Amino acid sequence: MFTSSPDPFEDAARRRKKKRKEALYEDEDDDLFDLGPSKNNTIGTNCASRGGILKSSHVNKRKGVAIDNSSDFDLPDIGSLASKPSSQPVKSSQTALAKYNAEKAKERAARERAEKLKEKQVSNENKKEQKRLAKEQKVRDKEKAAEVAKLNTLRTDKKISAPEMIVDVSSCLETKLASQVRNFLAPLQIEYSDWQSSSSVIKWRRKVVAEWNEEMGHWEPVPLRIKTEKHVMCILSAKEFVDLAMADEGQDLDAHVLKLKAKFDSSEIIYMIEGLTAWMRKNRNVKNKQFTAAVRSHLGQDEQAPTASQRAMKKKEQQYVDEDMIEDALLRLQVIHRTLIHHTASMIETAEWIVTFTQHISTIPYK
Repeated sequence: MFTSSPDPFEDAARRRKKKRKEALYEDEDDDLFDLGPSKNNTIGTNCASRGGILKSSHVNKRKGVAIDNSSDFDLPDIGSLASKPSSQPVKSSQTALAKYNAEKAKERAARERAEKLKEKQVSNENKKEQKRLAKEQKVRDKEKAAEVAKLNTLRTDKKISAPEMIVDVSSCLETKLASQVRNFLAPLQIEYSDWQSSSSVIKWRRKVVAEWNEEMGHWEPVPLRIKTEKHVMCILSAKEFVDLAMADEGQDLDAHVLKLKAKFDSSEIIYMIEGLTAWMRKNRNVKNKQFTAAVRSHLGQDEQAPTASQRAMKKKEQQYVDEDMIEDALLRLQVIHRTLIHHTASMIETAEWIVTFTQHISTIPYK
């Protein structure tokens, strides 16, 4: 609420009017009591004769005198004009200012509401995203726990660990034996591959899918990678083994083992000898026959000279090999070269034992 201030112009006009009245009354009094013979006393006489009533012309004349005698006192105060402006401009300016402030406040409130709404939307989106990520993480944790549980099952079971293996068979291996090995590996989900080699050697690789965590004390899944196993198997027939055992130095069995160790550094060598037991039995039979022939010759039962057919059959007969030399060769492989020796009787048995060794090697890391 604004109160109106006194108008300075109105005050000044009131003061001037008051001064004129006072000056008029003073002049009338002077005219009434002036009885001198002045030629200007006509007005007084006329006033006396007419009961002292002034003429309008006289009044106007005195009014002019009163206006002429006015001073600066009758003018309004300039300070009051500056300090007391009109109420109407103040009211209008303050109304405009209040309106401006109200509009600004309304804009600010609208802006704040928009910002709060935006923040709320962002907060809701962040919460939804966090819930989605938490849900996905929960699913991943559950899958990982299931995978860890699966990896930490009793993997010493060859049926579980064998599918991790890859059998690499040398191209020099006998065709029938290689085909038989492939037929035995397929039902066990064991991979089979060929590789070029100058000797009948089988080696293994593993598809690594888990590693042992020492701190946690369990197996943890890892990205798939192929790892070479440190086991190599050399397959020899009985005749090949005897030939190596009887060969000259540099071409003998010792040289053969050293070549394998040099080619497959830090690997464990396995010798699988096929038919050596049967060969040893035949070798003893040859010795027995030779002993019988010698006895008969000593007793004179064979005095007649041998015929051509008898000489041909004698050449075809197996020459006896000292068994002690074969036993020494086997002993050197085991004691000096620290290799594993396994004997088989036939090709099918050899193929079966290749599969058996594959299953055994697959369980080694889990024991």
